[in-house]
Amino acid sequence: MTDNYLKYKDYLGSVDVSVADSCLHGKLQFIDDLITYEGQTLAELEQAFREAVDDYLAYCDETGQPACKTYKGTFNVRVAPELHKAAVHSATLAGVTLNEFVGLALSHAVDNGVNIVEHRHHHDHNHNHTVIVTTNQEISKPQWTTASSVVESRHAH
Repeated sequence: MTDNYLKYKDYLGSVDVSVADSCLHGKLQFIDDLITYEGQTLAELEQAFREAVDDYLAYCDETGQPACKTYKGTFNVRVAPELHKAAVHSATLAGVTLNEFVGLALSHAVDNGVNIVEHRHHHDHNHNHTVIVTTNQEISKPQWTTASSVVESRHAH
């Protein structure tokens, strides 16, 4: 899981920074209602998040309102044509529909805590510099020196 979320009682909360207000803030994720919290430190933010979850659950109990967002169970997925073809072939060989195949793959990933999301940034910076070298003496033709440097910056997020 990314470092930008808090977790408590099966709820996730975002962690955001407001430079203008000099504070941390967030909101409960994956619910129909807007529940926010804030703090000056990470410890205060986490405490406010936990209190927000507890207050929200108490409110839902009192009103009989469902506490979680409802999902229909359908969503569109866009993949490369080659992957689509391979998935259809695998599903057919397994004797299931493509929907069942995708559902089984998702269940397997979720149940086994498979982290299939990898986010990397890669930057290559090439800088070529031409340096003209001159002297105070008279030279019949200019002298040129070429310096080349390659700067590579790699970091993963």
